[in-house]
Amino acid sequence: MNHTKTFALRIVSGLLLSFALINGSVASTIHYGNDSVFSTSGSFGANYLLGEVITVTDQFNLTSAGSIFRATSGTFKAGIYSNISGSPGTLLAQTDVYTITAAGNVEIPVLSSVTLDPGDYWFMGIYSSNTNNWYSTTGGTVKYKSLSFSSDLPSDFGTALSYSGQDFNYYLGGTVAAIPEPETYAMLLAGLGLLGWHARRRKKKEAV
Repeated sequence: MNHTKTFALRIVSGLLLSFALINGSVASTIHYGNDSVFSTSGSFGANYLLGEVITVTDQFNLTSAGSIFRATSGTFKAGIYSNISGSPGTLLAQTDVYTITAAGNVEIPVLSSVTLDPGDYWFMGIYSSNTNNWYSTTGGTVKYKSLSFSSDLPSDFGTALSYSGQDFNYYLGGTVAAIPEPETYAMLLAGLGLLGWHARRRKKKEAV
């Protein structure tokens, strides 16, 4: 075996091993939304399903709904809804009821993970009692509706009321798949090209 073929085989073998490791590796964890605490706090009313839109920029495996709690008591649950004409649409994922026991970041697992394509999604949360929590006074549009905390989250949100000027410490947690760099693909093609060139050269020699 000549040096050219040996070199090409080493390139291809190494790159195929890299692809196998990437495909079998744990995907990277990522957050979308407001996962850094805001400076303003206020009372969130009980029995209102209320939230904001969060933009996802990559295909994303949603595993949790995150919030930064200021309160140290109460109960909370959340639903993630599709975006239909700028309002919450279909329920895509939801959490179980979470009992707040301490302030700080909490990522509540969704009952079933779901893959979200790039786009806008609505994070809608509801409290069982009036609860003091963090928010921003320079946010966008908030959508909400009255709902008993003991009720199931609606599968279709329906008519939503709205107001403007607030963001909440809500965020989506999950994973994105590891993707090889373009240079890796280029090297793989180069290695395959070298192997093809060597095969054609050998055939010509055999034909002589």
